[in-house]
Amino acid sequence: TIDIEEDTSGIPHENIKLLANEKGAITRISALTLFEKNKSRLKPESFKILNKLITSAKKFKSDIEIIGYTDSTPMDGIDISSNRQLSSMQALSVMKYFAYRGKIPISRMTAYGYGAHRFAYNNDTSESRKLNRRIEIVFVHGKAPDKPDQGFTYKDFFFKVIE
Repeated sequence: TIDIEEDTSGIPHENIKLLANEKGAITRISALTLFEKNKSRLKPESFKILNKLITSAKKFKSDIEIIGYTDSTPMDGIDISSNRQLSSMQALSVMKYFAYRGKIPISRMTAYGYGAHRFAYNNDTSESRKLNRRIEIVFVHGKAPDKPDQGFTYKDFFFKVIE
């Protein structure tokens, strides 16, 4: 099991959900728990929960998918041009944290963003739109497709990491 319930420093339980489907175990986290609104830099208070997920990732050794989502509200007055781009950048920020802080091999992870596609909740109210802004971290059951070493996949493109 993934243990993130205890000691999450006052994060409301509705902002973190544990789910499962045929693909794997999913941790769904409100984007506002991890990021400022319409930003892709992790908030320092998000590190505690991400560290718990890193502990689980090291224990289970499964491949990890990090998926970003937004609502359908257009973003005005910011330098990110689309919801899909924002969701992708947020997913990449989580992946980068897992790789650098958690020492999780990049070859085990995939990050991508769906933007305003694939809502988890209806998108009719401000409260449901807030719930649609989320990051899902999927611990994949079974073996994921082979990926080359020292790289990561983003929107079906493989990127090689050069140090």
